Amino acid sequence: MPVAFLETWIASDRRPCGAVSRCRSSLTRSTLAAIAILAWAGAGVLAAGTVARAAPCEPLPDAFDYAAYDAQIRLDLTRMVSLPPRTVVVTGSYRDAANTVHPALLTSTDGGETWSRVPVRIHGAAIGRLESDAAASVWGIVSFRQEGLGTPLALLRTRDGAGSWCLVSLEGLDTLNGVDLFRMYDDRHGLIVFSEEPFGGGFRAYQTRDGGESWHALWRADGPPPDQIDTAADDPDRAAADPPHATLWRRDSDMLAASAVLRLRRDDGGYAVERYDILGDGVWRLLSRIPPTYRVDDGGLIPIP
Repeated sequence: MPVAFLETWIASDRRPCGAVSRCRSSLTRSTLAAIAILAWAGAGVLAAGTVARAAPCEPLPDAFDYAAYDAQIRLDLTRMVSLPPRTVVVTGSYRDAANTVHPALLTSTDGGETWSRVPVRIHGAAIGRLESDAAASVWGIVSFRQEGLGTPLALLRTRDGAGSWCLVSLEGLDTLNGVDLFRMYDDRHGLIVFSEEPFGGGFRAYQTRDGGESWHALWRADGPPPDQIDTAADDPDRAAADPPHATLWRRDSDMLAASAVLRLRRDDGGYAVERYDILGDGVWRLLSRIPPTYRVDDGGLIPIP
């Protein structure tokens, strides 16, 4: 019953999705497992009409002083998405010598050939999961990343093709210890599932119908306590994650067609941005490089070649 309820919500009031069967593929195994915990925990579905949090999208803060960190700052990039035809967004964090974290947001409007850095001055936070609507909007989760915590703080958003950015506070939501799933299905509708792992087995799910400015409680599941969860914090045999990828597009009459794929590959020299042309010769070619370390200059960050 909870699965049918969630699928019905995703399919409703959402023109690009249409039939329920077209939306069902968006539900990951972890999401369905979280919903299944409802039966185990005996928790009920929350009223979907209850607004758990509503907040405007505020301008990015500009009052953080990088000058307090006189050592080199290292870049750690983890996510990449694109907007048609050639806008690319990459996120992650900067880390100083003490492993203090600062958000990193890089954008490109020429398909990854050149990059601009957008200051997101939130002490102790990183930008994790990214979503785009394949039109003009991108969302990212800003989370506190200190002492093993991953508490979500805010939703980073652009609606003009990465030209300007703002932050929606997630204060008031039961964010637990991190994000298990985040999906934006179009420029208004989305789903976020917070997880208690590895400190417990609980989940909380919320929906938005206005691009992330308000969130409505969907359901909650109170899972087993931490001492009953037999999950290794780090599995040495786990396969390395694939490098972040993004698609580049070309206009074909009044439609868009995929023309190439970008990937962000870490190497000894920092980050290599490589391009694979879909109708090309099947070879990944270096397109640009992103330096791995930076120094502080007048409150800003200057790359060290």
